Amino acid sequence: MTNLLSVREACETRPPEQTSQHYAANLHNALTKEIGDAAAAENFFAATYPTQAMQELANGLFHRLGQGAAAHQSAVIRLNTMFGGGKTHTLIALAVAAQYPDLARAGKTGGLLLPERAVNQVQLVCYTGENADLVTGAALDNQGRRAKSLTGHLAYHLGGPAAYDRYREHDEMFTDPGAAALRELIGNRPTLILIDEMVQWAAKAALTAGQARANESLHIVLNTIATAVDSSPRAVMVITSPEPGHDAFANETLLLHAAMNNIDSVLSRTSLDFTPTGDADFPAILRQRLFQSIGSDENRRAVAQAYAALARRENPADTAAETRFYDCYPFHPETLRIITEYLASNNNFQRVRGALRALAAILHSDRPIPEPLIHPYHLDMTISEVRAELIARLLKQPLDAAITADITGPTATAQRYGETARQAANTILLGSLAVGANRGLAENEIVKALLSPAQPDSSIARQAIAHIRDQALYIDDDPNAGALRFNQQANVRREVEQRANAISPTDKENGLQKAIKEAFAGPLGLQLFPSSANNVPDDPNRMHLGIVNPDHFTMQSEDRDQELSRLYRHSSANNGTAPRQYPNNVLFLVADHNNLADAKQHLARHQAAWQMLEADQRQPQLADHQRNTLETIRQTSHKAVYQSIQRNWVNLFYPQPQQNPLGLAQARLQFPDQEGKGQQTVIDHLSAQTVGRMAHPDNPALSPTAWADAGLAYAARQGLAVKELRENFARGPNRPMFRHSADFHKALDAANQEGLNQTVVIQNPHGLVIKSHSGVAYSDDMRVWLKGQEPAIAIPTAKPEPEETGFREQETGEYRPQPPTPAIQEFRSAQQNTGQVIIKELTDHMAAAGLDWSRIAQATLYGNTIDLLTALASKAQNCGDSVAIDCKFNAAGLSLEALAQTPTNWLERRRLLDQLRRMAGADNVNAQVRISGGADAPRQLLADLDNTHQITLAVTFANA
Repeated sequence: MTNLLSVREACETRPPEQTSQHYAANLHNALTKEIGDAAAAENFFAATYPTQAMQELANGLFHRLGQGAAAHQSAVIRLNTMFGGGKTHTLIALAVAAQYPDLARAGKTGGLLLPERAVNQVQLVCYTGENADLVTGAALDNQGRRAKSLTGHLAYHLGGPAAYDRYREHDEMFTDPGAAALRELIGNRPTLILIDEMVQWAAKAALTAGQARANESLHIVLNTIATAVDSSPRAVMVITSPEPGHDAFANETLLLHAAMNNIDSVLSRTSLDFTPTGDADFPAILRQRLFQSIGSDENRRAVAQAYAALARRENPADTAAETRFYDCYPFHPETLRIITEYLASNNNFQRVRGALRALAAILHSDRPIPEPLIHPYHLDMTISEVRAELIARLLKQPLDAAITADITGPTATAQRYGETARQAANTILLGSLAVGANRGLAENEIVKALLSPAQPDSSIARQAIAHIRDQALYIDDDPNAGALRFNQQANVRREVEQRANAISPTDKENGLQKAIKEAFAGPLGLQLFPSSANNVPDDPNRMHLGIVNPDHFTMQSEDRDQELSRLYRHSSANNGTAPRQYPNNVLFLVADHNNLADAKQHLARHQAAWQMLEADQRQPQLADHQRNTLETIRQTSHKAVYQSIQRNWVNLFYPQPQQNPLGLAQARLQFPDQEGKGQQTVIDHLSAQTVGRMAHPDNPALSPTAWADAGLAYAARQGLAVKELRENFARGPNRPMFRHSADFHKALDAANQEGLNQTVVIQNPHGLVIKSHSGVAYSDDMRVWLKGQEPAIAIPTAKPEPEETGFREQETGEYRPQPPTPAIQEFRSAQQNTGQVIIKELTDHMAAAGLDWSRIAQATLYGNTIDLLTALASKAQNCGDSVAIDCKFNAAGLSLEALAQTPTNWLERRRLLDQLRRMAGADNVNAQVRISGGADAPRQLLADLDNTHQITLAVTFANA
């Protein structure tokens, strides 16, 4: 298949000067100007394909001219086809064969005429209504003779100047000298009278003499000539007659048909009708007129086999494919079908002539034709001659806007999606040029027209068609249309484009920045377009991602490394000159380029589509399919924005001092098409095992070496505060990264797990060891040691006996001790946390301090949701007055307090209170539950706390 020759390689195109004369054939011009000698006549026959009908016509006609009339032969022959069906070309072929009989005898008529049918000294009279002048007359000679009528023309060419002078009055008055006079002028000589374009003569006659006079003249003159010819045994009249139903000269065509039918009745026998060309002859006619040779039959058959294989792959039942491609070579069958079925549906399209002009424009242009066949899409509207033939001549100028916007313009829809999309759009346009119900092409028809050995993949073709169907501005987007076609009026996509173009550059820029923030949103701090005066924050507790403004620099900028170093090494302090303290907490994304026009236009389309949908909701005007189109535009544009952003900012720079003097490693990221996954991709890359720069969010456990290197090895005696340790990780570009403090605390918790893997020991400010458990929170002032380097924990010793502070009664001398003053101890949780964590902290505190539940005098829980109060009230309904509930909130100038509520009262009033809170717009409340009255109530409620709510706990213990 790779050895197939392209059309230009296999075929030799005829020079323009040998073919152009046949595209708009004119009988008068051909015989007086274009075919003036035997060499020109021979070239004419070489470029003419003689159909079987033409051969039968020519051989029968010349037999009458040479041998005389036979009983079955007709002297009047009528050529019937639509305009451009080969009638005039057939007349020219007959005239040239009559003028140059030696070519016929030498077999040089291309098979039109048998050598033995050649006739010498044929008296030839040719008349074309296109050249008729019914006012001043058409010039006959240089002596001032001018013929206004067909009669005058015949008289001059049959009898010379004397005959014309004799019948001059008839010519000037458009009267008829009679059949006998014409019969006398014909004599016994072989006479061939060729009459073309009489419909144009009739149209001129109607303007000159009026319709009634024109009708009468046409009937009389044709009857007279037909009668004279019929009575002359060696004379033949051939007249062209277009088929009725054509808009061009429709009335005159009907008039001519009536006149010819009248001739049949006058002659008492039917004139002979010939259709010189048919659909089966079409490929051969085009092939013969356009090409001097089409190469070897071997290549032709190989091309047919290759294309047939593609056709059968799409339709296994297509058993005639190879024959069809072979017969149509070097034209793709779909090219000829579109011409004959779609273009020819226009009344002003002349099938053969129009096809010749359009195809010759392709072949004589400098456009490459790499394919082995001429496909429909080779009728390229960027070739001015093609556009003139198929748009201007067919009066399809209203489609110019569609052609420019969707096919040929520099920003046309098809141009955005590649060559196959352009081919698909051009093919759809050809189907759109049809008139009537068959306007437009089905997807399968377009696919057939696109497939070639160079592009055999139908999925690629269908994808290209989908791009045009879904994105073109003038495509008919009505799903009920049944076929793909371009309209003169734009679809809703066009209005979207117009609205999008009207959005200001500032709004587009602001929209782009908002989209960038959304594309890279996530747990990392995001700094959009940092500069020296507004740098990425120097933050020990959270990593920050800087999205570098491509106006500042891109990957292609010469000063990229210098600018990156400035952003990386300096903080925003001191006007951007202070050195950064926490360089391990900063990353940068740098764009490949600064061409963001597409992304901004997608944003504008999204906004425009949304505006149109909102307007339609307020006042419905759109059809359902238009709403669907707008919704599709809105969604696809939204997605395209994020894809454009994530495909541009793909260059990640992150701390890695051993990489280069800049101190930043570089990675080129591959972002998924899914929007909003930008930051996650950054995190996934840095936490991947192969990179290992970031502690994995799901499993942030570090090695003992990492903890030692973070400063614990150098602080063996005093340990490090949690805050200091976190900052050490943020300071050192050679240490693991953490997204934020929560991830660091998870890593710290993993290192604090008791067992063989325990790496660190953590104590609170009171010297108590903090044991790891689910949900533990590590405050900044807790201290951390490597396991084995922690200080010993002080164990409380027994309390000494108190000094005697009592007194003896005077009367009895009995010693009575002084009643003890209740010394109070307190516990308060370090920060808000889950219920189970708080209870674990309280339990640990009581164990270390030698306290138990019975020592609790009062416990107070603090929270910020009504749900917390409701949950505790439900559990405390049997506790009576030992539980008191307070609720306060302030919002919009409204202050509400519900104090010292019993659980029962609270449950009765909570719905009203919650409704008031929502009406006031208060998101949170100040919630407080006080538990007193001995050990049972605190033990019951505190033991039931779970992880549903975040609370703070304060407990007061009474001394024994």
